[in-house]
Amino acid sequence: MSHALTWGLSRDDPEPEMTRAKAKKRKLDPKLQAWVVAGQRHRFSHANVQMARELGLNPAKLGKIDDHYHEPWKAPLPEFIQSLYEKRFGQDRPDRVYSIEALSRERAHKAQARREAKAARRRARETGSEASTSNGEGAEATGRRASTRTTNSSRSIEHPLRVNSTRSPPPGLLGPHSHRLW
Repeated sequence: MSHALTWGLSRDDPEPEMTRAKAKKRKLDPKLQAWVVAGQRHRFSHANVQMARELGLNPAKLGKIDDHYHEPWKAPLPEFIQSLYEKRFGQDRPDRVYSIEALSRERAHKAQARREAKAARRRARETGSEASTSNGEGAEATGRRASTRTTNSSRSIEHPLRVNSTRSPPPGLLGPHSHRLW
């Protein structure tokens, strides 16, 4: 084996080493991957891709719009997207332009932060319930109800259209047969 073919491998260890260059790449969301492919196919800039996404265009159907070679009355696709963006949003480009990869990284960081916050809440809830059950206090200490069912008689909600209501109906609201409900 040549050295170029064994890059990232140790001769002593049959398993490949995890290096920064060989680290496993995270796959993009299929919806975002479709925009990457469309951007490459139509030679879009990041701003063009972002404008098309904000306009709600379908990346699979951009080829139908991008036929300005055979149909000379059509504008080139990037110019057409920019004109649509100006009509809808009143500006020629977005305030902040970011790539699909940056958007994916940002979404991944937000998802990771949500998972960590959820795990922290879960750990706090578990440690709180363990402490209260070890004291023998039970459901009252944790703030949980002992029974989840409630009866209708315990509710004191008054509905304006119920027969047992003590309120009188608003005049003319229910029509000529409103006396039947009251």
